[in-house]
Amino acid sequence: MLYKYSYNPMGTTCLGPLDKFLQPLYNKVGICKNMESYGYEKDENGDYLITDCQKTFFADYYTSTQSMYLFDSLYRNHYGL
Repeated sequence: MLYKYSYNPMGTTCLGPLDKFLQPLYNKVGICKNMESYGYEKDENGDYLITDCQKTFFADYYTSTQSMYLFDSLYRNHYGL
């Protein structure tokens, strides 16, 4: 259910307009990565395979662009949740 809310029609960002200035820092510390950049395989529903997801510490996924957008949407109540 949350997948439909994690889609960001405006692109993939973490802090919006500041991303272009902070991207070198993001790259250096490994945050604000797009989930697609991990190259994980997906199942028939479009979900990432758990075996692939276990290759990375799960807390690292909280800084993905999709997670940041999801948390921002929940905080700002974009979808009336």
